[in-house]
Amino acid sequence: MRRTYESPMKRKTLVVMILELVEEYGWKELSELTRVSTFRKSPDFTTSLKYLHKTPSAKKKVEDLYFKMVTEKDSGNSIAVFSSVACEVYL
Repeated sequence: MRRTYESPMKRKTLVVMILELVEEYGWKELSELTRVSTFRKSPDFTTSLKYLHKTPSAKKKVEDLYFKMVTEKDSGNSIAVFSSVACEVYL
């Protein structure tokens, strides 16, 4: 069975990205990491979504941070799995 690469961004809506980013970082750190003013001034989903839909540059920052977060989590999981397998082999 051939596995195809699926981008972490595939089928992710902006709502899901914001929810996961807020869960991971919180509003304050999210505003610092992206430098998107609405996360600092009005930290709520409705205002943030409206702003991001109107501001492509801010939306791009959120998407980039989300992609970075997801890829770091994926690479961390791969290392953990490899480490546990390596330990079992050598022990």
